[in-house]
Order: sequence, then C-alpha cells, then structure tokens
Amino acid sequence: MTKGHKPLRRKELCLDVLEKLNDTWFALNINIAIKDEYNPKLYLPSQLQQEATHNKETQRVVNKMKDKEFTFEWVFCHRGRMYPKGYHLNPQGTKHKKAMLKLI
Repeated sequence: MTKGHKPLRRKELCLDVLEKLNDTWFALNINIAIKDEYNPKLYLPSQLQQEATHNKETQRVVNKMKDKEFTFEWVFCHRGRMYPKGYHLNPQGTKHKKAMLKLI
C-alpha cells in the first residue's frame, strides 16, 4: 500500500455493475479459437520457450471449453478497477484472445 492510499469501502463500490458483468455469458468463437496465435518471429530468443508453453496451455483450455458456455468472475482491485479472473481466456486479453470470445 502506498503512502496516503485509502482502501475503498464497500459502499463506494458499484456492485450492480460487478453483478451484471458476473452474469454475462460467453462461448468460444471456435473458428478463431483454433487458430494458432504463436508466431516465433514476434519474440526474443529468451521468450520463445515461455510463449510456446503458454500457447499450448491456451489450446488445452480452448479444447476443454469449446462446447461450453461460461462466465468470468470479475473482481475489484484496491483502486476500484474491475478485472476478470482468468488467464488463457480473458475479455481484456490480446486481440486474438478477445476475438476468441463471443457473447451469448
């Protein structure tokens, strides 16, 4: 916590927006989700292994979720910003990850 920072009180949070986001359903846009986002030319040699591993994990999650409808759990950070939980699928991710999702 930084000096002078006051944590938000519960009454200051906009819970109705959080509840609406938590109740938003998604599915995978499978035509985009099955495409491989990994391009070795975009990464430094030291990043290649990590990015390849991340891409494999993302494809594993896509295969698991391809026939399912799902929601994201949204949370507030200490500054009052809202973020969805989830790493491999995320509506605030890269362009490719955003395109993988469709609203239901």
